[in-house]
Amino acid sequence: MLSTLRRGLGSIFAFEVLCKLLTAIIMTPLAAWLLATLIAWSGNGAVSNYDLVSFFLSPQGLLFGTAAATLAFAIFFFELGGLVALWISLRSEGELQPVLVLQFLLRSLLNLWKLSWHQFIRYVLVALPGLTLAAVAFFSFLTKNDMNYYLQTKPAEYWWALSLIGLGALSFAILALRLFVNWIFSVPILLFEGRLPAEALRESVTLAHGRRKGVLLMLGKWLLLTVLVSATAGIALSLLSTLLMGLAGDHVRFALAAAAWLAVIEFILAALVGGAALALLACLVGERYRQWRPVSSLPSTLLEGRGIRIPALKKLVPAGWTGVLILCLLTALASYRLIHKVNFDNDVLITAHRGSSITAPENTMAAITLAMDEGADVIEIDVQETKDGTIVLLHDKDLKRVTGIDKGIWEVTYDEIKDLDIGSWFDEKYAAERVPTLKHVINTVRGRCRLNIELKFNGHDVRLAEEVVRILNAEGFRDQCVLTSLKYDGLQEAKEADPNAVTGLIVTAAVGDVTKLKVDFLSVSAASVNRDLIDRAHGAEKEVHVWTVNEVSQMNIMIGLGVDNIITDVPALLADLKEERKSLTKAEKALLQLANLSQGRL
Repeated sequence: MLSTLRRGLGSIFAFEVLCKLLTAIIMTPLAAWLLATLIAWSGNGAVSNYDLVSFFLSPQGLLFGTAAATLAFAIFFFELGGLVALWISLRSEGELQPVLVLQFLLRSLLNLWKLSWHQFIRYVLVALPGLTLAAVAFFSFLTKNDMNYYLQTKPAEYWWALSLIGLGALSFAILALRLFVNWIFSVPILLFEGRLPAEALRESVTLAHGRRKGVLLMLGKWLLLTVLVSATAGIALSLLSTLLMGLAGDHVRFALAAAAWLAVIEFILAALVGGAALALLACLVGERYRQWRPVSSLPSTLLEGRGIRIPALKKLVPAGWTGVLILCLLTALASYRLIHKVNFDNDVLITAHRGSSITAPENTMAAITLAMDEGADVIEIDVQETKDGTIVLLHDKDLKRVTGIDKGIWEVTYDEIKDLDIGSWFDEKYAAERVPTLKHVINTVRGRCRLNIELKFNGHDVRLAEEVVRILNAEGFRDQCVLTSLKYDGLQEAKEADPNAVTGLIVTAAVGDVTKLKVDFLSVSAASVNRDLIDRAHGAEKEVHVWTVNEVSQMNIMIGLGVDNIITDVPALLADLKEERKSLTKAEKALLQLANLSQGRL
């Protein structure tokens, strides 16, 4: 098999390149167009957070989700089928021309998509019991109190829910694996034997019957080898990165070249490992199919191309110069993108997340006062309304985590909670902390700090957005704060109450282009921010705030990328870092950014 693989390496490589080009040129833009069209029905440029559930449960959301899933299945079947055909030809019929294989697959694309529909529906059906069990566990054990209470205290209900959800996930994994093993030969049967999708599935089950253990062992070995190769490549790249950046010292040009080379190597390694893994799986499936179904042969339309030799890989790249040229172009592009990512300014604003919440209990006057002393420009607070409409600071929808009282904030008046201890859960020395009101906080920070007021809609609020806007205007504080929320419609309510209110959407998950949404800025996670998002947001005249950044290396990366505001639990650490960066030259800042990027954000 290894000898055959070496002989057919040129064909396999050429076919993989053609498939990737086809996906990039046709499939990906098609999926993007479909998504943009369906989201346009919602009247916005994107759908995020809470709206994602309603979107994917809507007719257009279900259509997109199903179309995207079946298209992904079809692309996988397309590539797998072509590689299996190449393997079988190499083993018995004579080497095929990759372009001819591609033409054959394009003629079979509709049947492959039909096969993907059959499989997708079956996978959804076997997922239903596990999803039902997970839903029952969640609503039975994890809905009485705020999720943060369960995550922090981990009561018995948390472990019961986790166990049942895990059981549901395990049941789905077992059933899905059984289906995958049963249907592993459905693609070659459909393509090479001219069977309809339903027939191909039945024939594959028959072929796999009595051989499931062998197929499972084959898949296990393939998965283990893939993981080992991926891990080895990752470790080698990390060691090389550390070595090169260590050698760079304070030589920025060397560091830039090293970082660019690392980016190119990482891209090439990812493509090679992914392509090799799929090719190896196809070879294993093709070999078993050839052995266990020897009466079958490749279609005559494919066999017309047998005997046409693909030049060896070294002949495709005469004297290596073409490869060197491509590598140089990729390196130059990577160099440009890397240096383009570097922002040399230090004017990023510091937002203290719920006050200085690492050193004091969140959303308390102690945390707010400490954050101002530590150099925060903005303090982020969470606000909700009580039963009598008072706007108070509280993150969770109930009082359980911070006071031990098992009541929702909408069930109590301010007079009932104003004397409650909300600091002892964090540390006994904060036992004197009480539930602050928005007015109290405004009077405390006025003239010293701005506020980022997150509107926490809990499903029981009555006039949260309107009341917050009213208080800000009454206190003359509107221009010294911004309003944020996970709920896009809630921000629109605030805009309706005051068109001059500055609003920002907190984005945890989204589909579509969030820069097109009608807000003044975006608040995104550090894991999802990149230079492209920042450039698009700034092009739309929107700021980018990033959360929650608590490590120096990540702070440096965010500053270097050019975000406008960093939200952190440790404002003092970020203030010290900004002060240190003032003494750095542009070359040193560039070196620092490249070193951090090479450690995981290339």
